[in-house]
Amino acid sequence: MKYARKPKKTNLLPLVLEIVLILAIVAGCALLFIKYMSGEENPNDPVLPGQTSGQKTTAPHETTAPPAAVGTSAESVIRAFAADNGLSFWDYPVKVVEMLERNPETVDFVLSYPLKYNTVEENIDMSEYEDDEGVPLFMQWDTRWGYMEYGNDAIGFTGCGPTNLAMVAYFYTKDPEMRPDKIAQFAIDNGFCAPGNGSYWSLISKGGAQLGLRVTEIPLDKDRMIRNLEAGYPIICIMGPGVFTTGGHFITLVDYVDGKFQVNDCNSYANSEKLWEYEEFYDQINNLWVIRPGE
Repeated sequence: MKYARKPKKTNLLPLVLEIVLILAIVAGCALLFIKYMSGEENPNDPVLPGQTSGQKTTAPHETTAPPAAVGTSAESVIRAFAADNGLSFWDYPVKVVEMLERNPETVDFVLSYPLKYNTVEENIDMSEYEDDEGVPLFMQWDTRWGYMEYGNDAIGFTGCGPTNLAMVAYFYTKDPEMRPDKIAQFAIDNGFCAPGNGSYWSLISKGGAQLGLRVTEIPLDKDRMIRNLEAGYPIICIMGPGVFTTGGHFITLVDYVDGKFQVNDCNSYANSEKLWEYEEFYDQINNLWVIRPGE
């Protein structure tokens, strides 16, 4: 008796693998197309318009990967500016994006960071402060000087010490050379700059004296603080974590008004525009120096 021959089995595995490979290639091409249309460039491309090969576009030792934890508002502002100026979002270090997310006041500084890092504006005009009767408010992230490298970073991040000393020195002298970039260079030249950490406290005490100011360290005494401020003597404070900083930060107490303290915070216009109750910040003060004019 003849038996019907069983049909030969077909091996479908090669066909399935081929289909999977084709789909993967298509998906990869689609992803590259989407990135191209969104203006996101290859992060490994080291050269920007106006650059020569090998120039750095960001601060040293900083990653340029987009921060996953940063909200979309700062990212969208940066992406729009980058697209209009021949840049990529990848050119902005994580900390710079986070800076804008925390403080929208820094928008001008942040947007131009890849273009101006480690530069200082030429012929800075300080005449706008000549008529100030009180201590002028300088911002450490002012685009005129905020990109200068100080302590392995930019003044905008690490230069609160020189910025506060510059404010007080300018208040007493009206010398246009008493500005943050000049005081930062003074700190570097005289060993008051702490690489990677900003400034040593001695910048205020010894550095202030070298600039011709009379600097007196005082204890944390509310009445004594008030007497000095009412006499017209500003007080530079080094702050610990709290309402002004999560780490360390210099501020200057400039007046005592209606039972509250007026502060020049070189990192925040908002903090500088309000009046502060003593109880809001006294326990965050690590040290205080009263600054008087030189003899």
